[in-house]
Amino acid sequence: MAEFKIGRLRFVWRGVWTIGYDYVKDDVVRVGGSSYVCVTGHQSSGAFSTDAANWERMQEGILYRAAWAPATIYENNDIVVYGGIAYIVTTAHTSISTFEPAKFSVIVQGFDYKGVWSGSSVLYKLNDLVKYGANVYLCTTSHTSSASFDATKFSLFVPGLEHMVVTLMCHNRITVAKLLLQQQHTGNY
Repeated sequence: MAEFKIGRLRFVWRGVWTIGYDYVKDDVVRVGGSSYVCVTGHQSSGAFSTDAANWERMQEGILYRAAWAPATIYENNDIVVYGGIAYIVTTAHTSISTFEPAKFSVIVQGFDYKGVWSGSSVLYKLNDLVKYGANVYLCTTSHTSSASFDATKFSLFVPGLEHMVVTLMCHNRITVAKLLLQQQHTGNY
């Protein structure tokens, strides 16, 4: 039977890297989706990137962080979704109040259907889809909506048809006829 001598194990798992912790040589931490081993004992500062010289990457990985959020620390290889697009972090940073595309790289182009367009100060992001009138539009410029639909910030994605149900009364019978009406987009119905 194999015999293990615990004193010979070298690495000590410390979990997620933490600010203000006294790390010693051979401590192992997770930062984003990657694992690092401490090569020089130190007390961690306010950002892992500041202490990077004290660490050696053991395993590179990615970490899905879901929807992008302001005032959040993002590490290299974190994946976020903003609008209908999935991004990977290329520059570690703490996010500000607005999305900074220069610190990310697109990994998956997608769409985010928002439903019927609203003129009530809604933030529309790149690749958001909205229904306006009979058509579905793709947002081509991130913006906050105003009182009227701004076609310069959208492109037609799917031209549509509106239908109307007409109920006819005929000799005590109800007949339902569906009339498909192709309409030019006026925005008023």
